[in-house]
Amino acid sequence: MALANAYQGLLLQHRIIVDHYEIIGNRVFAFDRKNKKLIVVDHTGPAKQEGCLSLSLVAETQVLKEKNKSGHTEKIFLQIKVKRSGVGCRLCFFDQSHDDIIELSAAARRAMIWKNRIDLHKYPGSVSLGREYVL
Repeated sequence: MALANAYQGLLLQHRIIVDHYEIIGNRVFAFDRKNKKLIVVDHTGPAKQEGCLSLSLVAETQVLKEKNKSGHTEKIFLQIKVKRSGVGCRLCFFDQSHDDIIELSAAARRAMIWKNRIDLHKYPGSVSLGREYVL
């Protein structure tokens, strides 16, 4: 219930009209194509993450995989760096301590799809729906 309340609060606060969203466990990623904003609500683990990011502030995106000593992937993140400040945020798509290992390949694909979506919409101007659905 807290996840839904946080999500609704961010939508109202930032006046977001969601074009695409994805729920992965206790994580919600939502995207407003017209206003070029990304909503993130992550309630997995002790550190909760809630926020809205304007895609016009995005400098670069990168999919990162953290591996353990034996070489197995433990976490998959989408790292987003902000222009000017260079400050980055990490969106978690897979965490072995919270997610099943069978979701690993799907999480990697989702992270890449969101990376491409952000990269496509971070520039000024509109993007045709045809270009977006190629993702």
